[in-house]
Amino acid sequence: MQTLTLIPIGHDPRMDLVKSCIRGKAIIQEFPPDAFFEGVPAAPETGFAPLLFLSAVADLGMGEDFLRALRRIRALGDGLRGYAAGVIVLGSTELDTKNAARELIFALDMAGCAFPERPLVEATGSMRNLRVTQRTHALNDPEEALAFSVESLADRLLSFAPPRFA
Repeated sequence: MQTLTLIPIGHDPRMDLVKSCIRGKAIIQEFPPDAFFEGVPAAPETGFAPLLFLSAVADLGMGEDFLRALRRIRALGDGLRGYAAGVIVLGSTELDTKNAARELIFALDMAGCAFPERPLVEATGSMRNLRVTQRTHALNDPEEALAFSVESLADRLLSFAPPRFA
């Protein structure tokens, strides 16, 4: 079983659901953001090490912990080269999840991360944004749609290989 590095930023009650969805797919190595950025482990010589950022966005938008993590990522230069990243953003309202995801993915890209196809899972406070996934895959409720989306992202992240061109 592969190891996946999980970096939680902030807190949301749905984070436990997300973690339980990943547990069956990989061995989770969880780091608080400050501990991870203090000594970023060296990327493997071959392939890409999977990183999953699990971020919570509070009622008032991106919190200090989120902004501190962004600053730490930006300070790395290209220190995340050799990593493949996925991002999960959980919002407590309908606002700011897209903006937080955009900022985080841009910072990770500038730090050298590669991304699998569809590297983002977003859940707003009401989880209405997951209704299409719920209907498309005949799931019972938004929590199942979130679990399905997280498991799919974990699969893509763990099997990531960069595209090869002739």
